[in-house]
Amino acid sequence: MTMTFLRNSIVITALAYAACSGPPTTTSAPHDAAVQDAGPIADSMPIKPDGSADFSIDMGRSQIDLSIGTEMFAVDSCELDPSEQCVGAAGERSVLRFSVETINLGDADISLGPPGDNPNYEFSQCHGHFHFRGYASYRLLGESGTEVLVGRKQAFCLVDSEPYTDEAATERTYSCQNQGLSAGWADVYAADLPCQFLDITDIADGEYTLEVAVNPDGLLGEHDPTNNLGSIAIRIGDPHLETPTEACPSVAPRYLDRIQRECDWDFVGNFDCIPGTQTGAGCSQSCGVGSCEGNAMIRVCDAASVNCTSGNALGSNDNRCGSACPLASGFLCPESGQLAVYAAASEHGHPYECNVAIRAGPISP
Repeated sequence: MTMTFLRNSIVITALAYAACSGPPTTTSAPHDAAVQDAGPIADSMPIKPDGSADFSIDMGRSQIDLSIGTEMFAVDSCELDPSEQCVGAAGERSVLRFSVETINLGDADISLGPPGDNPNYEFSQCHGHFHFRGYASYRLLGESGTEVLVGRKQAFCLVDSEPYTDEAATERTYSCQNQGLSAGWADVYAADLPCQFLDITDIADGEYTLEVAVNPDGLLGEHDPTNNLGSIAIRIGDPHLETPTEACPSVAPRYLDRIQRECDWDFVGNFDCIPGTQTGAGCSQSCGVGSCEGNAMIRVCDAASVNCTSGNALGSNDNRCGSACPLASGFLCPESGQLAVYAAASEHGHPYECNVAIRAGPISP
């Protein structure tokens, strides 16, 4: 079956080598979110030459990685542990997931060192390492600016995730064993990490503002605490946002050219597989599973799931077998016997062709 997608005058053709049907459906519209009227995000911000650290936040990554889905939490899950308290109760919950990128815009590092003897640290059973308590806080505001939901103060393992400014050092200095944040570097907390969400199970559909604050209690010394707050407008309950196929907002390319992004994916189709068997899905001729043109990436989910996010994907990939063509493999076919496959351009907005095929059994890289 051949499917053709048209986006921004770019034609994308996907050839399905298995039974296909329409996008996953549900009898009730799930919660989801969309970025609304967010301000432009700069590619880089200048470092303040005053000899001190300065925390700030860039909501670009939060915009791109924003998603809402239904997740199950067991009674003994660490998200329900008193030290975590991420969800209101065990069972099925609706959660708003988003990444957070905090930056040190000063020209001095914030160095915290080994966390074992620091009273501002706690050991996270979820992550298996120490976190700095209360590094960031999240809350949801209603249309009138009233506080609707307050998330717990999120603990971070404060590390150098990626350079942010042109002046940043080329090599990272800090890790979970020796924590801190170098001048010009960003610490990125990905949306699929444990507790990196707000439990919105009891929140009504509507327009809201997600607000993120870094260093809210001023526990870490810095030059300018006035730039520690970021926010984006979201809409909860939009029935058109069940999948990551909505258009991306206007943000810096470095946020868009990522396999974790939750926007501008094309739905290829639903494919049959044998439940419980090892399965692969791809468009990588170098691996002998489908073919592609351009630089494509692929995401595979259980077709019975409402929302195919990066966090709940069975598999995803942006290149394999020595080529720019993707293959997601090594996962088990779900109980539903149906895979929902999505494809996208690794370089946002560029043309690509992803001719998807499904193969059972182990697939060599």
